[in-house]
Amino acid sequence: MLAFALCAVSTHAQIYVTEDAVKTTVINAEELNALVKSPEKKQPILINLWATWCGICRNEFPDLVAIEKEYRDQNLSFYIVSTDTVSLVDTTVSDFLKVYKAEMPSFLLDATSRNGITKAVRQIAPKFSGGYPTTLLFNKNGKLVYQKSGSINPQVLRKQIDKVLPKK
Repeated sequence: MLAFALCAVSTHAQIYVTEDAVKTTVINAEELNALVKSPEKKQPILINLWATWCGICRNEFPDLVAIEKEYRDQNLSFYIVSTDTVSLVDTTVSDFLKVYKAEMPSFLLDATSRNGITKAVRQIAPKFSGGYPTTLLFNKNGKLVYQKSGSINPQVLRKQIDKVLPKK
């Protein structure tokens, strides 16, 4: 799944890792947009925007890890996108992901300011408020069908995911 996710962004994305770091791909606004709008994608996409300094993000992360594992084999692309500074990608961000045993494809949005991050995210979620965490769910056609700012309710998120997955 990680290999598939990395193919969704341009070759300009850079991976910064130390030997024991959790791999996180640094992406720009266009590459964030490509995660959702790429024509190769024909499955639902869930994106969680978070930051290591965000207490609510820390509280909800175990639920996200559990949900990703639950849906891993059900045609859902699940991406986490950190909004921390690039200099933290292979230290603080990596350590955070190790603590929570996160296995989903991990990205870090490279923007020069909070305003830059907000502008980038609004390309895929026009009503993004700038708050974290934010969870975005897109249907298989790339249409935003669910947006939640603040901590997710795991049961509600599962119901939203089930709505966009192919019927068995």
